[in-house]
Amino acid sequence: MPRLIDSRSWELLEEVPARLFRLTKEALSLRQKTVLARQCVKFLRRCIQHRIVPNSVKRKRLHAICGVPEDSHRILDIEMKVLRACLRSKQDNLYAMLKKCAAKEYYCDQYLEGNLWRRIIGGSKLICDSIRSNAKVTLRRKFDHLLSRSHNMTLRRHTDTANEDQASHIRASNASRNSRVTVLGGITLPDGARSLLELGPSFSPSQPISKVSLRKVACSLHDLQDQLRKKARVEETNRIEQQVEALIPPFPQPFYRQQDPNEEVDRKFRKFADETFRTLIHYSRKRYQ
Repeated sequence: MPRLIDSRSWELLEEVPARLFRLTKEALSLRQKTVLARQCVKFLRRCIQHRIVPNSVKRKRLHAICGVPEDSHRILDIEMKVLRACLRSKQDNLYAMLKKCAAKEYYCDQYLEGNLWRRIIGGSKLICDSIRSNAKVTLRRKFDHLLSRSHNMTLRRHTDTANEDQASHIRASNASRNSRVTVLGGITLPDGARSLLELGPSFSPSQPISKVSLRKVACSLHDLQDQLRKKARVEETNRIEQQVEALIPPFPQPFYRQQDPNEEVDRKFRKFADETFRTLIHYSRKRYQ
């Protein structure tokens, strides 16, 4: 049986015949649900317009799944896409309920007495107005809370961005003095390790990074990811692959079999690969004379 949002709707059903009771109740219930769903659609549109993420999307913890910071712009874009998908789903449900409600109200108008149906419609309008007002107040209060929280997060993000820019400027100034070493992954090496990496010839010809070099790096990264997945699989299953591989004849494999994905390994490798390609693209844009 359909549920009525407002308990005052039962008073409108007192004089309805038993054979039409379910039909009339479904019509009233759908009308109240469409009023509430319409306000939810407007709320989601306002959230998308102001780029505010409701708690229903925040609770999905997409930043933990993607392995990036919670306040990054990439996570905000993904959450906006999820929010737009929720809006489309809400709109589809609203249109479906409107069609059902219109059909049931049509049959109620056909089979119920004219005075009784007009009295039910008048009472239903008053109840729907009350539901609409309560929903507006609740959703407006929720939107204001999300808006204030979004402003605080934006201010904090700007502060963090300024600090990161200052730190990157300091790192860039240090890198200008020690430009022979590029550290991937955003970690800080001690001075001893950096000085050890700087050992070598005092002069070497500078060569630009070509597309061939990028393809070689990409192939090597794919091979590294496959080896890391294999290593994680062996550690998880506690199998000694050296003994198994000793029984295999020394012939090349007939085909290449890609290892199964590993969430933890892929998340860490994705960070390393992104940093590697970012560094390569940065240096590939330089012009050497």
